[in-house]
Amino acid sequence: MRILVIDNFSYKAHKYFNQLHFETLLELGHTLHIIGRKGHFDNVEEDGRIERSDVPECFYSKRPETPLIIRLRWISCLLWLRLKFNPKHYDAVLIMTYDPMVIWVYRTRKTVMLVTHDGHYLDNKIKLFALKTTPKHYIHVCINQGMEKHLKELLPDRKVCYVPHGLYRPSYNYKKPSYLYEGEKFLFCPINMKYEKTFVQMLMEDKSLHSYLENNNLKFYVKKQLLGGDSKSPMIIPIDNDIPKQEYDFFMQNAFAVIIPYDKEYMYRTSGIMLECVIRDTPVITTKLEAMAEFVGKVNIQMFEDVKGLIEALEFYKNNKLISVDKSVYNPLPYWKIVFSNYFSI
Repeated sequence: MRILVIDNFSYKAHKYFNQLHFETLLELGHTLHIIGRKGHFDNVEEDGRIERSDVPECFYSKRPETPLIIRLRWISCLLWLRLKFNPKHYDAVLIMTYDPMVIWVYRTRKTVMLVTHDGHYLDNKIKLFALKTTPKHYIHVCINQGMEKHLKELLPDRKVCYVPHGLYRPSYNYKKPSYLYEGEKFLFCPINMKYEKTFVQMLMEDKSLHSYLENNNLKFYVKKQLLGGDSKSPMIIPIDNDIPKQEYDFFMQNAFAVIIPYDKEYMYRTSGIMLECVIRDTPVITTKLEAMAEFVGKVNIQMFEDVKGLIEALEFYKNNKLISVDKSVYNPLPYWKIVFSNYFSI
């Protein structure tokens, strides 16, 4: 099949997700015409089965804008894409991410696959109504099982399916940060937004946690933006929000555990950080969220709700061997194969 692939938002955080799924679609024998912001697909290798086009820079703005102006701009972008790249010349359309408040303008008789990265915002009745105005033959692709279940409840008369996010190939081009000593035992918290604020308060003020870290000689490296101020413990160390990729990879690969304190907005989302830990066999400790519950018992994950739970999770990893993880269940290829088998005549 010849598939028109649109990623007009071109979020940096989605570059490796796109790369992984493009490779999967090529492996299934499809050809792709990928369209996004200039430079967004630079990590996708040249392949005779991939055609590339750019979304004009006029559809992007570096200045702050109101939500209304932003959405009007994206509506005009989708209309331009629909006019410039007529879906009738393709077998299907794949939209890698979307805003439910604007996607309704992209209408075609061709089958369109909409990749949903966040099911939480569809609890907003206006956004859900807007999404329901899209044609009924469109397919809603969910990248975790909790999201699939939620969308099936919200869209009972629509085509909803599950294709796992997938696991990135980890980089082994590490560089140890100069402020880490050889063999240092440490925790790493890589997030700096959408975090649980009570967790930050816990880090800053809870003396029992500070004592535990000192007694176990366990450093805790946290993004500066998350802490929002000076640390009250010498074991909790703020680091730059944008650390170099090689140093980030070192932290992710060598941490005693990666701490992921997302807030409740992650109820129906998928954490790329979580999946990075899965592929690296790095233990995870996360706030107790439904989005993480599907990993329990399958990967090395512990969840907490308070300081006591966090310390218990650290003790668990100190006293127990890591479980063996079946990474094949996160391979999107067999799931994409089911999508094409169920919804296309191929």
